Amino acid sequence: MAQKYTGQLQSFWSSVPESMKNPREALYLVASGFMVGLLAGCVVALFRIAKDFAFSRVLSWTGAHNSSPLDLACIFSVAIAAGLAVCWLVRNPAIRLGGEDWIKGALDDGQKRPWLRILIPKFLGSWLVLACGVSVGSEGPSIQMGAATALGIKSIYPQATQRRYFILGGCAAGLAAAFSAPFAGLCYVYEVMREKLDYPLFLFMLAGGIGVYFATSCLIDPGEILPLPVMGRPDPALILMLIPLGFMAAITGICYHYILRLSLKAYARQKILPAFLLPCVAFVAAGVMLIVFPASTGEGLSIVPLLEKGHSLLQFLLLFLVVKLFFTAFCYGTGIPAGVMVPVLCLGAVTGAIYASCLMAAGFSSEWLPACLAAGMCGAFAAAERAPVTAIVLVAEMTGAVSILPALLVVAAMGSFCARICGVK
Repeated sequence: MAQKYTGQLQSFWSSVPESMKNPREALYLVASGFMVGLLAGCVVALFRIAKDFAFSRVLSWTGAHNSSPLDLACIFSVAIAAGLAVCWLVRNPAIRLGGEDWIKGALDDGQKRPWLRILIPKFLGSWLVLACGVSVGSEGPSIQMGAATALGIKSIYPQATQRRYFILGGCAAGLAAAFSAPFAGLCYVYEVMREKLDYPLFLFMLAGGIGVYFATSCLIDPGEILPLPVMGRPDPALILMLIPLGFMAAITGICYHYILRLSLKAYARQKILPAFLLPCVAFVAAGVMLIVFPASTGEGLSIVPLLEKGHSLLQFLLLFLVVKLFFTAFCYGTGIPAGVMVPVLCLGAVTGAIYASCLMAAGFSSEWLPACLAAGMCGAFAAAERAPVTAIVLVAEMTGAVSILPALLVVAAMGSFCARICGVK
């Protein structure tokens, strides 16, 4: 194992081209990466502001106007209209789901890609999806919009550095801006997208992370998305106590992965509705859930501060876990432009809160709760995405839980190991 990683590091340093030894070339690469991060970060930050504002308005309006048949008719009319608009937008298959196929095509074929015809429909379609409370994530659209923005910059300067660097740098910047987590974007490209460790690309994305930081700091709150109370360095007792939670979070992530796959297959096989009308199903379901169980709508991360304060009963947590899991799968399988990472973080946090509730019922202190929330998110993400390093870095940047990194390391390793045993791809 040591020889394997030593060989990878040697390959990494040997990948430095002769041109990179020229300070001007290195400076040019850094400037290009910074520009990609800055502009992609601005696009995604504006997207975050727009979808959060719209969803909060929709949530408050439906909560105040759902008592009469006329109110219900208005809610479902708006949901169907938004669904039809998304049906029209996803006639372009490149913006369906997270846009992975379009990104792979852009990386593989080397042909010019219509970046503007991706960026605008993806922005509008994903905004409608998230504004109406559909239970999906915003990181998938953010990654694709980051890549499309980077291609737009590349089209302006066709003689710039490698086109592949722009696409991958845009993906990293999109994820980083979605979570306000610059280093997580870099880990995502190397671990989830399976890109080879390459010095110029590493430098390009590192500069892009700085650009993302400047963009998000100017447009939105530069702090953590889900700040948790400052926790001391964990002792071995805490790490041992989190081992059962690692298994619970892994089960949550694995179930999430397989239920999403089953949903995609089920919608592909159904013959009741034409494929182009399937997004309407997700919007109608969101309208129902906004009335029946509004806590399960949207991305779900807004529930984490309530969990951290211990305001939720065990029965509600169990109900939320089941409803959110199946509601997300039901919506995502329709092919709407959306991602799946944010809901699994939400489900992991709820799993951690359930475990913490059991500990407190057994007489343990409530000071365990923040660590359980962070560990639950880390374990579920690592299991669902088979990306333990990305899970650790992402949760640490989102919550500020840097002091419990040893505990996150154990939980992420357990989640990834269980996912490998269960055949998660």
